[in-house]
Amino acid sequence: MPEPVSPEKSLSFQFNWKLTVFVALMLPCLIKLGFWQLDRADEKRVVQTVFKLRQAEQPAPIESLNNLESAALKSVRVSLKGRFSNSKHILLDNKIHHARFGYEVVSPFTLSANGQTVLVNRGWIQGNTDRRIFPSITPVEGEQSINGVIYIPSKTPFSVGTTELTDSWPKRVPFIIQEDFQTYFGTSLYPYQIHIDENQAGTLQRNWLTISVKPEKHTGYAVQWFAMAFTLALLYLIFSTNIFDRFRSKQVK
Repeated sequence: MPEPVSPEKSLSFQFNWKLTVFVALMLPCLIKLGFWQLDRADEKRVVQTVFKLRQAEQPAPIESLNNLESAALKSVRVSLKGRFSNSKHILLDNKIHHARFGYEVVSPFTLSANGQTVLVNRGWIQGNTDRRIFPSITPVEGEQSINGVIYIPSKTPFSVGTTELTDSWPKRVPFIIQEDFQTYFGTSLYPYQIHIDENQAGTLQRNWLTISVKPEKHTGYAVQWFAMAFTLALLYLIFSTNIFDRFRSKQVK
């Protein structure tokens, strides 16, 4: 006599208000974070494209760009003619290059055409484990013609370190606040910095990144957020219904 076949259980839902509220709040957030990371990836691709296009252009005299807005100046190649200050350097602290501690050296550069001053980031130099000892910076004498790229710092920089605005030079700081150094230099400064090109007078080791996080990494973050959203939805389905029991009973059969 054949064994009786037990009737297949119908899909049922067990409402858990605490779990439902949690999922209702978290699921949209996870999905939104995923799309936000995709938007960030698109933004970084645009930045990379603009940077590459502008690097192919001939450098423009910096004095000719005075009337342009900040957005139009970002990553523009410029030419400068003037003199470096060899006595007043700014050291951007905690800069790691090839696993070595050091600084980025920023020097004021006075333009011959109008006497205005712009800060030129000359690149990386190795530091000493004894922080009382500052690196020796080779002076650049006489009038120089150099090329570089306009760099507009973040308005709200984040860095590890403390500002040491003493009366002595060089000044070691985690980031540059233009207004502070206008007071120390006794002159107005251009509202941006210059990242010097290779093979220019005064160039050190250049180690700047076009962007801090690549588009591919943002895309990877987006995949992670979407995966978390999918997992949360799946867990909610498992704990709120008998779908897992139905699946297991079918496997037994």
